[in-house]
Amino acid sequence: MLIRPARRSDCSQTATLSVAAFRDDELYRYLDPYQDQYPAHYRDYFLRRHKLRFVTPEYHFFVATLEEGDEGYEAGDEAEQVVGYSMWSRKGESDVAKRWNRKQTWAEYIESLLLSTAETYISLTHSDLALSYPNLHAFVSLVPPYDPYVCLPERWYLVNLAVDPAYQGRRIGSKLMQWGLDRAREEG
Repeated sequence: MLIRPARRSDCSQTATLSVAAFRDDELYRYLDPYQDQYPAHYRDYFLRRHKLRFVTPEYHFFVATLEEGDEGYEAGDEAEQVVGYSMWSRKGESDVAKRWNRKQTWAEYIESLLLSTAETYISLTHSDLALSYPNLHAFVSLVPPYDPYVCLPERWYLVNLAVDPAYQGRRIGSKLMQWGLDRAREEG
């Protein structure tokens, strides 16, 4: 099992993996009750989200891929098989935090604007048919818009973690989680 920084080309696999990993998740079932009727819309939500986070400097995106000798590895695959991912965010204003939060390139800035514009358009037109907009609005109205960890100004934050259901139980999630725990421990 190899844990490595994600590449732009991994976003398609991580979106597909998210669909499988979160299929029975209570929150996603509530927000996206039509995911079975509109699977492409449901997958596209994850793809847009992953692409946006990939080009946003505060996010650090990692994937777990199979290596030769791993159960399920198939020789001859042109693309590595992504079986899990984690997204971390480094919060803070310290010099250590600033080193992690690189400057966004112009290309990334333009891409993030385009992705955000697409997300706004989809939201305004209610064109994500997998999503229940009334459920989304009800959920958003119940969740306070504050940072519960504001008392910890310097921190690593696990944004998302998913493992392909076919590969769960192999400590892949633990390995993806360990990356952030190691960074936090190194920084004190």
